[in-house]
Amino acid sequence: MESPPRMSFKDVLTVPASALSAKQILVMSLALVAAFLVYDLFAYLALAVQGNDLGVSFRAYGFFPFDQVVITSRAARIVFWLGGAASVLVVMLGFLAVSIINIEAIRGNRFMSPREAIRFALKRLPQVLMAELSIGLFVLFIVVLMFLLGLVSRIPVVGEWLYVILFALPNFVIAILSVFIIFVFTLTVLLLPAVAAADRRGETFSAILETFSTIILQPVRWAGYTVYSIVAAKVCGFVFAYFTFRAVQFLTWSTSLGGGERLTRLVKSGLAHLPVNADIVRETFNLLP
Repeated sequence: MESPPRMSFKDVLTVPASALSAKQILVMSLALVAAFLVYDLFAYLALAVQGNDLGVSFRAYGFFPFDQVVITSRAARIVFWLGGAASVLVVMLGFLAVSIINIEAIRGNRFMSPREAIRFALKRLPQVLMAELSIGLFVLFIVVLMFLLGLVSRIPVVGEWLYVILFALPNFVIAILSVFIIFVFTLTVLLLPAVAAADRRGETFSAILETFSTIILQPVRWAGYTVYSIVAAKVCGFVFAYFTFRAVQFLTWSTSLGGGERLTRLVKSGLAHLPVNADIVRETFNLLP
């Protein structure tokens, strides 16, 4: 291990600098594009299941069917939410690939290629997927138990007494633990990929255990690191967006010197497809959403 971590806030302060890596930006950009394609595919598939004309839907929603998509059919909603979950999973694989690049650098391997990182993330896909499904199914199991308790409470006289007697112990305790599990489940999008990348054996139970242990054993440190990461990501996102805009501007200007004004019109027509007025875009690029 050439650069062992100091196990302090100094490690986190250096994250923006270490994130400024071409291969990490490439890996995460590919993951975001892949996640968008998955979401797009399922969104239009849901509209097709609903019976909408895809040509009309595309003219209405364009390449970015985000919050303005109207889904009324139950089957279409299921397809739509499956697509959303699949796109989030692809983003998590991007986080996983970036995490393994950094973990290998800590271990002394600074030359891990983007292809190797992506291959590692795809190899760990079953681990991440099974960990998410395990937590989700456990929450669903608790909901089924509570549903059965609700059915028992319908028994005349006895049912309501059983509900009252079991309300505090164990039902309230189970409910508290369930809320905590749901809270951790929402955080696994950020935390689970890093845990899975650090796990050498790729075991599902180990990933779940370490994810919960991180929040239970070091809640203050984890919360502080997360808050700083969100702020740093916002600031660095603005910087990256600015340089991206200037790069497109420079590319358009320099190529139009030889290609003429038609290239400028071509780029503008392409940028017109960006959903600048969508709520999700405004909230993403707003400093205080």
